[in-house]
Amino acid sequence: MTTTPTTHQAHQDITCEQAATLYCESRDRPLTGTEQAELHAHIEACKPCVIASGQLKALFGQLDSLLAGDE
Repeated sequence: MTTTPTTHQAHQDITCEQAATLYCESRDRPLTGTEQAELHAHIEACKPCVIASGQLKALFGQLDSLLAGDE
């Protein structure tokens, strides 16, 4: 069975997987204006990605604390 990547509205240009990748890449490099706009639009329209971005933000915060030795 072939599945189509999840895009929750017809006007969105990126999938959930691409949004997650961009979110993670934003920690390592500045996103372009287009990437920022696509990511923001996707997260605004996609409830699962709202949840996932919150989880990633918390995870990255914990990692930053551990790497800084703040435990």
